[in-house]
Amino acid sequence: MLVTEEQERLFAKAAAEGTPYFNTPSFEHSLQVQRSHIAEATIPVERSQAAFLLIGNPGDGV
Repeated sequence: MLVTEEQERLFAKAAAEGTPYFNTPSFEHSLQVQRSHIAEATIPVERSQAAFLLIGNPGDGV
């Protein structure tokens, strides 16, 4: 995955301002930046007895 300098700049700006930046490359960049935290943040939903409702937005860029 290649993240351009412009995408990285826009992602950092949105993160600093607390505003959304909907873009697949920024999402993938965030995953790479936070890769060391993925395991501890993962919730094993396959072992849950709860019901889940997942709602997606085709305009979210992911």
